[in-house]
Amino acid sequence: LGSALQQRLDAVTRGQHLGSETVTADDEIGEEICSILMEVAPRALFQVHETVADMYVVDLSIKQGDQRSALILDAVSPADAEAPRDPWTTLKLRHLALLGWKVRWLPVQKWSLEMLDEESRKEFVKDFAEPVVQK
Repeated sequence: LGSALQQRLDAVTRGQHLGSETVTADDEIGEEICSILMEVAPRALFQVHETVADMYVVDLSIKQGDQRSALILDAVSPADAEAPRDPWTTLKLRHLALLGWKVRWLPVQKWSLEMLDEESRKEFVKDFAEPVVQK
């Protein structure tokens, strides 16, 4: 693991803060998704909190060649939402798609309340990585 990611993972497991950043629920879920991604797609090149077009922050991105996938975590929408409740998140999803990204949207509550077993979480991460990561 890169040292920055290792520090974040260590901080989350110890419930600590890094600098002035507070570790939030969506940060914890993002770190869990990264851990699963390293397990199910060890060759995936991913980045956490990537800035795109000097405007949007992608919670987790995977790139290979000209293929790009973005995962957007949504702390506002409920688990059963069919679309984001936050207009900024809706705009981000649309614009990233127009910029050529394969975009996945995940309400944090869905991960926490519906994807309780490890197998469903692994399936979600595999499905997210599959369009980009070569087998």
